[in-house]
Amino acid sequence: MTDKDDIERQNNPEEEPAGTEYDPVAPLFNKNTAIPADERLPRTEPKEAVQVQMKKDGSSALWTNMLVQIPPVVVAVLLAFAINAWYAQRQQTKLTDRSVARIGKELDYNLGLYRRMIALDSQNLVELEREIEEIEAGNYRESGDYGEGMNLFILNEGAWQAASLSNAISGFAPDRLEALSNIYTIIHFRNVEHSSIRPPAYALYDESTLLPYLKENRVVLTDHMNNCKYEQQLIVDYLAHTAR
Repeated sequence: MTDKDDIERQNNPEEEPAGTEYDPVAPLFNKNTAIPADERLPRTEPKEAVQVQMKKDGSSALWTNMLVQIPPVVVAVLLAFAINAWYAQRQQTKLTDRSVARIGKELDYNLGLYRRMIALDSQNLVELEREIEEIEAGNYRESGDYGEGMNLFILNEGAWQAASLSNAISGFAPDRLEALSNIYTIIHFRNVEHSSIRPPAYALYDESTLLPYLKENRVVLTDHMNNCKYEQQLIVDYLAHTAR
């Protein structure tokens, strides 16, 4: 191929034979640089296009990894929460059961104290009635030991206080909690009353002043005995209900 042919090809590139590509530098070396179509280098994409494609590929890979890795993590976290909640509930149930058992034993002990107080109050009331009748009949004994007082016992409430402090009562059924709250409120005030009462010194009273005080003592003793019977019945009803 002559130099004349190269010049014509440069002026008329559209006439380039199929499967070849004209190289304008080739005439300097006086040779044909036709390159087969299947050996041509791919056209370089613009930088922006490459970056966009990389972002697309990266996003696809990221979402794929997330879809593969996140579900097991979520399941593991939910399972951990479920196990922790189950364990906490199990511990709360054990604490509640122990507290109910201790309160039951404590109330059973207090029930015995109430029975003793009622029995002694009843005996004292009989003796007090005899003393009142004796004085009213004019048989006052100057050296006599007059005045039958109440028998005061401090009732136990430690198990209830422990259940309250440990929050074990949060696991109690509403009806149980209401019944125990009523019982122990009464027990608390009964203890306060018993610790503050001081029996009067009947030996200081003479014949004219002793009788009114004995009658007043009869009223107080009767009220105390009746209140103890009522409080005793509350405990009996509670223990009978929990035993079902």
